[in-house]
Amino acid sequence: MNFTAHGYVRTPDGKITTFEDPEAGTGLYQGTYPYGINDFGVITGAVTDSNNGSHGSIRTPNGKFIDFQFPGESSTTSNSAYINDFGVIAGTYNAPDSNVATGFQRSPDGSLAVFAAPGAGNVGNTNSEGTWVFAMNLEGTTTGDVGDANAEHHSFVRNANGKITVFDVPGQIAVPGSGLGSAGEAINAAGVVAGEWHDANYAAHGFLWLPK
Repeated sequence: MNFTAHGYVRTPDGKITTFEDPEAGTGLYQGTYPYGINDFGVITGAVTDSNNGSHGSIRTPNGKFIDFQFPGESSTTSNSAYINDFGVIAGTYNAPDSNVATGFQRSPDGSLAVFAAPGAGNVGNTNSEGTWVFAMNLEGTTTGDVGDANAEHHSFVRNANGKITVFDVPGQIAVPGSGLGSAGEAINAAGVVAGEWHDANYAAHGFLWLPK
């Protein structure tokens, strides 16, 4: 058993098609990692090759694969990718110099912008520093998690023009080193964010954030 990852797509009638990115390795934790699909059947995610390098992966409805790299490197240790119906892709990758989680947004023409939310840690001393993108809506607005230098977490929303709003849920835990706080997990076309937060007793709760 080598825990190699494989992709699949299931149609509404129950038919399942498995697939592999041609660059996928077959070793421990290597393989194909789908994370998102749009209404046209385009699937996005990550592929980990035989050298344990991780790249962005796009699978078209006819089964063609397109891989893409991140700035300043030929591969990263990990990444994620989500796609909307306009072909905009967003996600997270690990920066090559610090292994800090970094947000990115890729336009349909292949141009890629990277970003860090205000307050995100950038040293990489913990596994909780950086900016994680967890969801994107039709407008290209993203939401996710900001890990600061104290390993405390906060939610963020980034609109399509790049403006980022970081926020906390009232009553969320504030304990350095806890690795907890809040995170936006989903966003709809109106910009409403649904997410998770932890209170001072480490109990998890849900929240809704309404755009102003």
